[in-house]
Amino acid sequence: FAKMLADIPFVHQPGEYIDYAVSVDLAGYVIEVVTGMPLSEYFEKNIFGPLGMKSTCFTPKRTEDISNRRVKCYTANIEAWTADPAKYFSDDFEGERMRPALPQEDLVFLPPVFCSGGGGLMSTVDDYMRFGECLVMKGAFPDGSGRRLLQESSFMMMTKDHTSSICKNVPPTYAINGTGSDMERKAFGIGVCVDKGSIGGGFFEWGGLTSAVWWADPRRELVAVCFTQLMNSFVYPFRTELKEIVEKYVPENLNSKL
Repeated sequence: FAKMLADIPFVHQPGEYIDYAVSVDLAGYVIEVVTGMPLSEYFEKNIFGPLGMKSTCFTPKRTEDISNRRVKCYTANIEAWTADPAKYFSDDFEGERMRPALPQEDLVFLPPVFCSGGGGLMSTVDDYMRFGECLVMKGAFPDGSGRRLLQESSFMMMTKDHTSSICKNVPPTYAINGTGSDMERKAFGIGVCVDKGSIGGGFFEWGGLTSAVWWADPRRELVAVCFTQLMNSFVYPFRTELKEIVEKYVPENLNSKL
């Protein structure tokens, strides 16, 4: 993969455009080279195990428990949604609204061609919340033990705006939580979306292919995680609605009563 990638020309010149790429996938391979460990083993030893993320892995075991807990994913009827989005979500909509997205259910139990640093894990809301709690504590384990997943300096670098000063061309589809206009106030850190101009340590977020979303606000010690089953993450504004609800009902000072 890495050798093949080295032979592919750039889509854009550095600093010219922000686009989806495979940099994080390649970073996973770098971890393997540096540590001498398979990425799955490194994750388990250094992240999943210490954080108690017992249900997170690349290839789950084919057990009755896993089969019963695994949710199916669906994709929207894009043709109907494109023709009339308002009608598509109305009660009187007639026709097929959702379709199974992954009919080959057994594929999830097959090992990947390679473990990617950019995707491919299976997880649960509880496990991801444990991960989010660690990040909102700026890399410290939330158990108060003093152990760290990340040095605070690494966390600050991760959540700093690295793009707005060098690149103005951001596709509107890169709005992580809402509409394309959000990108007027957003930028990218390392692996996360941050507020434009952030010097690090502030609000950061990301979204997922199945309309999932999570964000963290270290100032408020707040983490939000929402997993859904809808592919085509641009179809329904789960992310915008969840954010509006949290902002409306969760007080600025979480020590006060809800």
